[in-house]
Amino acid sequence: MKRINVLVAALGRPFAAASGVAFMVWTSSARPEPMKSAPAVDAEVILAADVSGSMTEDELRLQRAGYVKALQNVGVINATLSGRRGRIAIAFFEWASPGDQRLIMPWTVIDGADSARTFANTLKEQPISPYVHAGLDRGCTSISGALYFSYQLFNSSGLQADRKVIDVSGDGPHNCGAPIEPIRDGVIGAGVTINGLAISPPGRVANGPADSFEKPSLEWYYSGCVIGGPGAFVISASDRAGFEKAIMRKLILEIAGAPPRLQLAADTLSSRPDCSLIGQSPGR
Repeated sequence: MKRINVLVAALGRPFAAASGVAFMVWTSSARPEPMKSAPAVDAEVILAADVSGSMTEDELRLQRAGYVKALQNVGVINATLSGRRGRIAIAFFEWASPGDQRLIMPWTVIDGADSARTFANTLKEQPISPYVHAGLDRGCTSISGALYFSYQLFNSSGLQADRKVIDVSGDGPHNCGAPIEPIRDGVIGAGVTINGLAISPPGRVANGPADSFEKPSLEWYYSGCVIGGPGAFVISASDRAGFEKAIMRKLILEIAGAPPRLQLAADTLSSRPDCSLIGQSPGR
C-alpha cells in the first residue's frame, strides 16, 4: 500500500460567502496539469462521510463500519483489479459545516487485497470527528463545502487518473455555506462524477416537509441537488444490513466504472427539488 500524503488547507469563512459563479470561473482556470511522471491509476475515489449534527452516534458508527467492511469485500477488491492498470487511489474525509472537513485517510493507492485491507483496518482505528455533537453551528450540513474540499483534494493528489469520483454519504439536505447547485455543477464541469448515498433511518421525526428523512424524499433530493457527471447515481440505505450492502454495491460500480452520461441537474426527474431551500434547522 502506497500512501500519498497531501497538505490540504481547511476551508475558511470566505468560502461560506463565496458565489458559485466565482467557483466555476476558478475551476476553469486553476486546474493544474498532472506531471507526466505522476503515478497513474484507473480512478481516484473520494469517500466523503457526513458527521454533522443530524447524524446520531449509531449512524456515525454504522457509516464508518460500512465503509470499512466494504473495502475488505472480495467484490470491491476484484473491481479494483479490473481496470487496465489494476489500481485505484482512495481518500477518506469527514465533513459537516463549511469550514469543517477532516482528512482521515490521505490519498492511498490500492492495488490488491493487502493494500485494501490495510487501508480499511487503518480507517477502522481512526476516531470519528469529535465536534459532531458539540451543539454549535459547526454541526450544520454543508454539502457544497464537502464538494469544494473534494475538488481541492483532486488538485493536490499528484496523480493521473482516467476517472475522478466523489462518493458523498449523508442523512439530510444541504443547509449552510455556499449554494450547492453552482458548486456541484462547477465540480462536474471539471470532469468529476458525484455519487450519493442517502442515509434514511426509519423512525426519524421530521420538523417539516423539507426536513423529512424518509427514503423517497432524501433520495429525490440527492438526485436533484447533489449527484451529477458521467454515470452518476444515488443509493439509499435505512438499516445496518442495507447500508453495508449499499456501500459495497456503490463502490463496485464506482471503481469498475459505468457508461458515461452527463447529468448537470435533475433533468430526468418528473419534479425537481428546490436546491436553494434550507432543508434542516441550524445545527442539524
